[in-house]
Amino acid sequence: MSGVVVIDGSEQTMRGHAQTVSEVGLDNFTCRHCHATFPHWPDWKTHTTTCHARPWPCPQCPLTFTSQTMLRTHKRVYHDNIPYKCTLCGQEFRTNGGLTAHRNAKHGQHAGLVCNICGKTFAHRQHKKYHMARAHKGESEDSFY
Repeated sequence: MSGVVVIDGSEQTMRGHAQTVSEVGLDNFTCRHCHATFPHWPDWKTHTTTCHARPWPCPQCPLTFTSQTMLRTHKRVYHDNIPYKCTLCGQEFRTNGGLTAHRNAKHGQHAGLVCNICGKTFAHRQHKKYHMARAHKGESEDSFY
């Protein structure tokens, strides 16, 4: 047996292929690292790449990643410079839009929308009203608005 099966798509050929795979033992895939077995190759491949193959280490921390894309995302999120900083409180943002939304919500005209019970702040009255109904149902607040 050559190990390569060519299938023409007919039902008989598919049955024959399934029988061959079962007889040869190709229906179990074993991890060489931990000896876990998997009935399907994609399951085995996912296991080996997520559990044992981490060839992309972060140069700035001890984490390692299964793909270069995951490493790039990690570096961008956790290590790259964050270019936008709020001058009022120091919070940092990756986009100017994020900084603008923060300033409007936390330091702008809506900054007074604070829950007197837990201190949470809101950008819109409706958000505060919803919060009061869900988080503090039955409790009273000195100034609901």
